[in-house]
Amino acid sequence: MAEKKQKLNVKKTILTGFGFLATSIAWAIYDPYITKILNKILSESAAVTNLSAKLASMIPWIGEFAEAQGQKLSQQELEFNNYAAQKQQEINEEQVVMMNQLGDAIQTFINKYNEEKQYAMILTNSGGAPVITADAALDITDDVLAGLNEEYIKSKNNK
Repeated sequence: MAEKKQKLNVKKTILTGFGFLATSIAWAIYDPYITKILNKILSESAAVTNLSAKLASMIPWIGEFAEAQGQKLSQQELEFNNYAAQKQQEINEEQVVMMNQLGDAIQTFINKYNEEKQYAMILTNSGGAPVITADAALDITDDVLAGLNEEYIKSKNNK
């Protein structure tokens, strides 16, 4: 018996795709808001508030424990934020040092490069474009980058 080849039902395939699309959209809308809605409903619920008050009156140490834990968490959060700010400051300082080192290396190389080439002026476009248009033959960027890379490789090999 020969097997019967089934054709792809394009209509059902497209409808299935739209079904998955609709489910994805519905989930994207549902997911972030349902938690907020449930929290609001539960916090405004008299039954939950009454149960919480009864538990607090029956077992007073729970409230004290929760308050102590809240204070501990607040202190840990403060310490973490201070630590994170300190580390960010250290990163910023290190970045400034590295950028200064890079700028010094580039300036040193440009000075050495110009001693050999004897240009009257070398322009930069860092921080903006002081040159609107120029002859492409005057562009020494590739030479400078190649020389900087050679200097970098030499400095790495000497370490």
